[in-house]
Amino acid sequence: MQVEWQTIEAIAKVDAESCGERAAQTINSELIWLHWQVGARLRAEVLKDERAAYGEQLAAAVAASLTAEYGRGFGKRNLYQDLAAV
Repeated sequence: MQVEWQTIEAIAKVDAESCGERAAQTINSELIWLHWQVGARLRAEVLKDERAAYGEQLAAAVAASLTAEYGRGFGKRNLYQDLAAV
């Protein structure tokens, strides 16, 4: 009986670790997609595919708003990286 429990426990640990790894990969993929979308939308709809003189102020305002709502990952530097990725 003891051996069976240890086997089940070992399999459950492997499954839990595998699940955690898949979850992390999915989250990373979704975050990449999100930031690409943010950059594409800023470039196409706000900046009209041009370098706008007000771009610096706009990036700061958007970054402040997104950071307040969603936390880390939406700072001005991140938004510039999002734009560069598109």
